[in-house]
Amino acid sequence: MMRIAWLANYPYLRLEPHLVMRRPMTGHPSSWVVNLANALGQRADIELHVVTLCPHITTEKRFAAEGALFHILPSGVPFSDRGFPWYLPLDVLSGFHWDRKHLVREIRTIHPNLVHAFGTEGPYALAAIDSGYPHLIHIQGILQECIRVEPSLRSRFAVLLEKRAIRNGKHFSCRTDFDSACVLSHNSHAEIVHIHEVIGPAFFKMKWTVQENDNVLFVGALKRRKGIEDLLEAVHLLAGQSRRVHLNVVGSGPTRYLAHLMDRCRQLGICDCVEFLGYRSSDEIAKLHEQSQVFVLPSHVENSPNSVAEAMVSGVPVIASKVGGIPSMIRHLDTGLLVEPQSPQELADAIDVLLSSATKRRQLSVNARNVARARHHPASIVVETIKAYTRISSLRKGDIRRMAAPAEEDRDSGRKG
Repeated sequence: MMRIAWLANYPYLRLEPHLVMRRPMTGHPSSWVVNLANALGQRADIELHVVTLCPHITTEKRFAAEGALFHILPSGVPFSDRGFPWYLPLDVLSGFHWDRKHLVREIRTIHPNLVHAFGTEGPYALAAIDSGYPHLIHIQGILQECIRVEPSLRSRFAVLLEKRAIRNGKHFSCRTDFDSACVLSHNSHAEIVHIHEVIGPAFFKMKWTVQENDNVLFVGALKRRKGIEDLLEAVHLLAGQSRRVHLNVVGSGPTRYLAHLMDRCRQLGICDCVEFLGYRSSDEIAKLHEQSQVFVLPSHVENSPNSVAEAMVSGVPVIASKVGGIPSMIRHLDTGLLVEPQSPQELADAIDVLLSSATKRRQLSVNARNVARARHHPASIVVETIKAYTRISSLRKGDIRRMAAPAEEDRDSGRKG
């Protein structure tokens, strides 16, 4: 049996009965992490340990659930149940020194065949490298790209750590041409495997059909980089062309930004055209796919958005920005429509084209569903993942040590932090 240690931001909401949180829990649903964990958890030849940091607990918690063994480690301000404030990101400024030490200690307790770290923007990738075990670093978003659209003090320092993780890592799991190129631009010797995200069963059950309605759907975090304001402007432009669509916005975000979006709807006179639905489960989103005629993601920066993959698996026609890794997912005019980012008029025109042609919607739906259901099927992705685990964990011991050891300057920097 192969023992695998995951370092991942597993969603707290799914672990609530075991964690007994003392404050409201928030966080990204990380559905791709949950879906792959569930698929691997069904394998008799895999012993899966999920290690995750949680700022809302003060003591370590270990338990078995959902086919895996969970190791939840406290993070953030010591002896409290909160993370570091945005204006004093000591965790980032220290190079995640304490979190990395805590994670490495837990990894060595597990003694895995391989460490699989999800994301380069936090401590997980660096801890996997520090541990000295064979490791695979899974590229999620690219922080150095996101910061161009949403700069922050924390992100400015975290980008330096992201680049360090990419430079010192050896094996990377990528999903698009965009993230692969980013890794190779910092580490020309990196070994890359292409493994797509697992999409949940709710979306494979959907059989989207053409209907006579003008329902448009957005699913994603309520952040500026998602281009939601461009979409609201597009809805306004469509109303001026006598096409009143109904836009459902699924996702959560900062209260202040949600209030700003609602104010923008009032300014544009489209309050009766837009409904903010907040967080929704996978089953609820799949149902909204079935009720919608167009799915839109007008992001300014993306790698491999899970929401687009889910929509394609369901079969709802997709319009998305031609940025980042999205062109690796969508073939323009074949499996979806690609538009330039920050172009409300082009976005409005694309929505109008699809809503005006049932034939075009049906064609895009069939093509996208055929491609996406093969690309994101759990069985094939599990096979590719285990193949990567087996190959990487079979490295000679000496090679592992040389591969895992951080550069001298990075080790010294960690000690000073």
